[in-house]
Amino acid sequence: MTSGLARDFADESTVFGGTGVGIWYRDGALIHMEQLVNVSDGTKNLGRLVLDGLNRTTSIDLYVLK
Repeated sequence: MTSGLARDFADESTVFGGTGVGIWYRDGALIHMEQLVNVSDGTKNLGRLVLDGLNRTTSIDLYVLK
């Protein structure tokens, strides 16, 4: 299980916060994470991340649920 906190600056005066929980699994050198994220503006997102430690890359797909 994963959990996380995040902050994002939309502009000089707007900051969003978010909390998320999810799952992760490993496929060889890749780590896959899927999280449901609650954003401070009421938005609910599904985030899918793939971390590639060998190539030092990350890919993120974000889906707005609400």
